[in-house]
Amino acid sequence: MPSPTVSVLMPVFNAERYIAAAIESILAQTFSDFELIVIDDGSSDQSLAILKSYAAKDNRIRLVSRANTGHSRAINEMLAMANGKYLARMDGDDICMPDRFQRQVDCLNAHPDVVAVGGAVQWIDQDGDAIRMFSVGETHEEIDAAHLAGVGGAISHPAAMFRRDAMLAVGGIREETHLAEDIDLFLRLAEIGKLMNLPDVVLKWRLHPASTGATKTRQQHEVKVRVLRDAYERRGLAVPAELAAATADVGDDSPGATQRMWAWWALEAKNVNAARKLAWSALRQSPLNRSSWMTLLCAVRGY
Repeated sequence: MPSPTVSVLMPVFNAERYIAAAIESILAQTFSDFELIVIDDGSSDQSLAILKSYAAKDNRIRLVSRANTGHSRAINEMLAMANGKYLARMDGDDICMPDRFQRQVDCLNAHPDVVAVGGAVQWIDQDGDAIRMFSVGETHEEIDAAHLAGVGGAISHPAAMFRRDAMLAVGGIREETHLAEDIDLFLRLAEIGKLMNLPDVVLKWRLHPASTGATKTRQQHEVKVRVLRDAYERRGLAVPAELAAATADVGDDSPGATQRMWAWWALEAKNVNAARKLAWSALRQSPLNRSSWMTLLCAVRGY
C-alpha cells in the first residue's frame, strides 16, 4: 500500500465537546490522500470513545491511546509514526477549512524551498462564533522577524503543514520548550528553509478558558524568553537589551482579563454575538472589576 501524501498529527486531551467537529472537518477535506494519526493523551472524558467510533468507520485513522505524557511528546511520537511526505498539524478543538490540505500541498509542491506553510486563522469562541481573523504576514522575512521579536503565532501551529524531512532534520519538538514549542520550532525551521503563510483562512482556531494561552500566560512568557535567547545565540546575533532584561511581567493574566481581551477583539471585528458572550463571561469571572462592566456595556451597545 503506497504511503499517503499527508500525515495529519492530532493530539487529543479531554476534547469531547469539540472532537467530532474537528475530525469531520478533516474527513471532509477536498484533498483525500492522507492518514490521520491521533494520540488520545490520557483523556478522562468521552474523547476516546468518540475517537474509536470514527476509527472503526475510516481506515485512514490510526488511533493510539495511552496515559497522559503531554502535548509535545505526543507530537514527537506521531512524527515517528508518520508515513506522509508532508505533515499537517491539527488540534482536537479546531476546525479545518475544506480546501486547507489541497492549498497547502499545492504550495509545498510549488515551492521546494518552503519547509512549512500556514495561513490566516479565524479565532472562534466555544460555540463556534467568530471572534476575529488573525494573520501576521505571508513572507518568510515577515514571519521570521515576528518570531524573533517574540510574536507567537506568526504561523499558527495547528494551521501549519510541514515537510516531514525538515521536521526530522531539526529533531521535531523540543519537549523542554513546552508552552513555547511552536515559536521554538518555527525559529529552528527558519534556519534550514523558508516559512510561508497563505493569505486566506485555513483554520478556525477555538479560544476557550481551557486553552493553554488562557491559563498559563506567565509560564509561557518565561519559556518564550528562553527560546528567543537560544535563537539569537544559534544565529550569532546579539541578544537585544530588552530581551536580556526581560521578566515575566505580562500584566493581568487572570481569566477575567483574558475574556475581556477576547471580547474586545470580537467587538473590534464587529462580531457582536461573540463579544457579548465573552463580556458576560469576563463579568462572571471578575464582577468587581470596573473594566468588566465597561466591556459588557460596550458589547451590549455593539460598539
